[in-house]
Amino acid sequence: AVWFSRFFARSLYAIGRFECCLMPCPLDFEQEGKRISKGAPVIDVHIPSRGRLEKDEMEASYKEAAAFFAPKLEAAPVFHCESWLLADYHLEMLSENSGIRLFADRYTLLERTPDEGDFWRIFYLPDDTPVEQLPEDTTLKKEYKKRLAAGLPLYGGRGLFFL
Repeated sequence: AVWFSRFFARSLYAIGRFECCLMPCPLDFEQEGKRISKGAPVIDVHIPSRGRLEKDEMEASYKEAAAFFAPKLEAAPVFHCESWLLADYHLEMLSENSGIRLFADRYTLLERTPDEGDFWRIFYLPDDTPVEQLPEDTTLKKEYKKRLAAGLPLYGGRGLFFL
Protein backbone atom coordinates (compact mmCIF):
# COMPACT_ATOMS: atom_id res chain seq x y z
CA ALA A 1 0.00 0.00 0.00
CA VAL A 2 1.21 3.49 -0.83
CA TRP A 3 0.66 4.54 2.79
CA PHE A 4 3.27 2.09 4.07
CA SER A 5 5.95 3.37 1.71
CA ARG A 6 5.30 6.88 3.05
CA PHE A 7 6.18 5.72 6.57
CA PHE A 8 9.58 4.48 5.37
CA ALA A 9 10.16 7.61 3.29
CA ARG A 10 9.36 9.69 6.40
CA SER A 11 6.78 11.71 4.50
CA LEU A 12 3.67 10.58 6.40
CA TYR A 13 3.05 12.07 9.82
CA ALA A 14 0.66 11.06 12.59
CA ILE A 15 -1.13 14.30 13.46
CA GLY A 16 -3.83 13.85 16.05
CA ARG A 17 -6.58 11.57 14.71
CA PHE A 18 -5.15 11.52 11.15
CA GLU A 19 -2.05 10.62 9.23
CA CYS A 20 -1.04 13.31 6.74
CA CYS A 21 1.47 14.04 4.01
CA LEU A 22 1.87 16.54 1.19
CA MET A 23 0.93 15.71 -2.37
CA PRO A 24 0.29 17.70 -5.56
CA CYS A 25 -3.29 18.88 -6.00
CA PRO A 26 -4.91 16.57 -8.58
CA LEU A 27 -6.81 19.38 -10.37
CA ASP A 28 -7.66 23.07 -10.32
CA PHE A 29 -10.10 23.65 -7.45
CA GLU A 30 -12.20 26.58 -6.29
CA GLN A 31 -14.35 26.84 -3.18
CA GLU A 32 -16.05 29.95 -1.80
CA GLY A 33 -13.78 32.29 -3.79
CA LYS A 34 -10.56 30.50 -2.87
CA ARG A 35 -8.53 28.80 -5.60
CA ILE A 36 -5.72 26.29 -5.83
CA SER A 37 -4.00 25.17 -9.01
CA LYS A 38 -3.33 21.64 -10.12
CA GLY A 39 0.09 20.59 -8.86
CA ALA A 40 0.20 22.96 -5.87
CA PRO A 41 0.81 21.18 -2.55
CA VAL A 42 -2.21 19.94 -0.60
CA ILE A 43 -2.41 18.02 2.66
CA ASP A 44 -3.42 14.43 1.98
CA VAL A 45 -5.39 12.80 4.81
CA HIS A 46 -5.42 9.13 5.79
CA ILE A 47 -7.79 7.99 8.52
CA PRO A 48 -6.35 5.20 10.68
CA SER A 49 -8.86 2.66 11.92
CA ARG A 50 -8.79 3.64 15.59
CA GLY A 51 -12.44 3.86 16.50
CA ARG A 52 -15.06 6.54 16.16
CA LEU A 53 -14.38 9.81 14.35
CA GLU A 54 -15.11 12.62 16.81
CA LYS A 55 -15.71 16.13 15.47
CA ASP A 56 -13.48 17.91 18.01
CA GLU A 57 -10.58 15.50 17.38
CA MET A 58 -10.91 15.89 13.63
CA GLU A 59 -10.99 19.70 13.78
CA ALA A 60 -7.95 19.76 16.06
CA SER A 61 -6.09 17.46 13.66
CA TYR A 62 -6.89 19.65 10.65
CA LYS A 63 -5.63 22.75 12.48
CA GLU A 64 -2.48 21.01 13.69
CA ALA A 65 -1.74 19.61 10.21
CA ALA A 66 -2.25 23.05 8.65
CA ALA A 67 0.23 24.58 11.09
CA PHE A 68 2.73 21.73 10.64
CA PHE A 69 2.73 21.93 6.84
CA ALA A 70 2.31 25.72 6.56
CA PRO A 71 5.97 26.41 5.62
CA LYS A 72 5.60 24.14 2.58
CA LEU A 73 2.20 25.42 1.40
CA GLU A 74 1.81 28.15 -1.19
CA ALA A 75 -1.50 29.50 0.12
CA ALA A 76 -4.36 28.63 2.47
CA PRO A 77 -4.32 24.95 3.48
CA VAL A 78 -6.27 22.59 1.26
CA PHE A 79 -7.00 19.06 2.39
CA HIS A 80 -7.34 16.08 0.06
CA CYS A 81 -8.72 12.64 0.83
CA GLU A 82 -9.41 9.55 -1.21
CA SER A 83 -11.27 7.00 0.89
CA TRP A 84 -14.25 4.69 1.19
CA LEU A 85 -15.39 7.11 3.91
CA LEU A 86 -16.26 9.66 1.19
CA ALA A 87 -18.74 7.36 -0.61
CA ASP A 88 -21.86 9.43 -1.18
CA TYR A 89 -24.21 6.57 -0.26
CA HIS A 90 -23.29 7.21 3.39
CA LEU A 91 -25.69 10.17 3.18
CA GLU A 92 -28.55 7.69 2.94
CA MET A 93 -27.11 5.03 5.23
CA LEU A 94 -25.93 6.99 8.25
CA SER A 95 -27.33 9.68 10.52
CA GLU A 96 -26.16 13.30 10.30
CA ASN A 97 -24.18 12.97 13.51
CA SER A 98 -22.26 9.83 12.53
CA GLY A 99 -18.49 10.27 12.58
CA ILE A 100 -18.22 9.18 8.96
CA ARG A 101 -20.79 11.77 7.86
CA LEU A 102 -19.11 14.50 9.93
CA PHE A 103 -15.79 13.63 8.28
CA ALA A 104 -17.17 13.46 4.74
CA ASP A 105 -19.25 16.64 5.07
CA ARG A 106 -16.07 18.77 5.10
CA TYR A 107 -15.05 17.62 1.62
CA THR A 108 -16.34 18.65 -1.77
CA LEU A 109 -16.75 15.32 -3.54
CA LEU A 110 -14.84 15.46 -6.84
CA GLU A 111 -15.38 11.92 -8.04
CA ARG A 112 -16.29 8.41 -7.09
CA THR A 113 -13.33 6.05 -6.90
CA PRO A 114 -13.30 2.28 -7.40
CA ASP A 115 -13.66 -0.05 -4.43
CA GLU A 116 -10.17 -1.04 -3.33
CA GLY A 117 -11.14 -3.95 -1.13
CA ASP A 118 -12.27 -1.95 1.87
CA PHE A 119 -14.75 -4.66 2.91
CA TRP A 120 -12.39 -5.81 5.70
CA ARG A 121 -12.30 -2.30 7.19
CA ILE A 122 -16.02 -2.55 7.90
CA PHE A 123 -16.45 -6.20 8.90
CA TYR A 124 -12.89 -7.29 9.78
CA LEU A 125 -13.54 -10.44 7.74
CA PRO A 126 -12.21 -11.74 4.40
CA ASP A 127 -13.79 -10.25 1.25
CA ASP A 128 -15.27 -13.62 0.26
CA THR A 129 -17.33 -14.00 3.45
CA PRO A 130 -20.94 -14.82 2.43
CA VAL A 131 -23.28 -11.86 3.00
CA GLU A 132 -25.59 -13.87 5.26
CA GLN A 133 -22.66 -14.51 7.65
CA LEU A 134 -21.76 -10.83 8.06
CA PRO A 135 -22.30 -9.37 11.53
CA GLU A 136 -24.85 -6.63 12.21
CA ASP A 137 -23.58 -5.33 15.55
CA THR A 138 -23.25 -1.69 14.42
CA THR A 139 -25.35 0.59 12.22
CA LEU A 140 -22.52 0.73 9.69
CA LYS A 141 -22.34 -3.07 9.42
CA LYS A 142 -26.14 -3.40 9.17
CA GLU A 143 -26.31 -0.83 6.38
CA TYR A 144 -23.38 -2.29 4.44
CA LYS A 145 -24.84 -5.78 4.77
CA LYS A 146 -28.14 -4.50 3.29
CA ARG A 147 -26.25 -2.81 0.46
CA LEU A 148 -24.28 -5.96 -0.35
CA ALA A 149 -27.38 -8.18 -0.13
CA ALA A 150 -29.13 -5.88 -2.62
CA GLY A 151 -26.20 -6.26 -5.04
CA LEU A 152 -25.36 -2.55 -4.93
CA PRO A 153 -21.78 -1.55 -5.72
CA LEU A 154 -19.20 -0.36 -3.23
CA TYR A 155 -16.97 2.58 -4.09
CA GLY A 156 -15.11 5.42 -2.46
CA GLY A 157 -14.65 9.08 -3.15
CA ARG A 158 -12.03 11.75 -3.68
CA GLY A 159 -12.54 15.19 -2.20
CA LEU A 160 -10.92 18.50 -1.31
CA PHE A 161 -11.65 21.40 1.02
CA PHE A 162 -10.05 24.65 2.15
CA LEU A 163 -9.55 24.91 5.89
